[in-house]
Amino acid sequence: SKAKTLCNMGAIQKDAPETASTMGEVWGVNDQWEPKRSSDTSKPYHYWWLKQGTPESIAYEFDKPYMVSNVQVYWLDFDHYDGNFRVPASWKLYYKNEAGVWSEVEQPTAYGCDKDRYNSVDFKPVKTTGLKIVAQLQKGASGGVIEWKVNNVL
Repeated sequence: SKAKTLCNMGAIQKDAPETASTMGEVWGVNDQWEPKRSSDTSKPYHYWWLKQGTPESIAYEFDKPYMVSNVQVYWLDFDHYDGNFRVPASWKLYYKNEAGVWSEVEQPTAYGCDKDRYNSVDFKPVKTTGLKIVAQLQKGASGGVIEWKVNNVL
């Protein structure tokens, strides 16, 4: 719950240059509020507004290195007048290695994209100052995260 949460804030315009995007802080995914279902928007959550069918990411930055071996993600899924939000088509988890480079975690269990529950992934323990989810959004739909837990922290 103490992690700083970051997201690439890309420009809304599709023809904007890559340099138009910035890294910004987001909220809602580590507030320790337990969702009732994937459409539960009664508390803060993170979503990729106006992004559809694209790879999108969200990251945690820790105050110091921690040893971790499990995460749980509760995906957003509901209909909205601005566009529909669906669980992702797929996703992967990355950690910041000692050189400060993002690397995919090793030996992950299945990356689940189920609605209305936490999708848990175990992986070979890593000592890191950051974790990042890269979600491939479904074609024609946006997506988001209601809650993201980091477990087995040492």
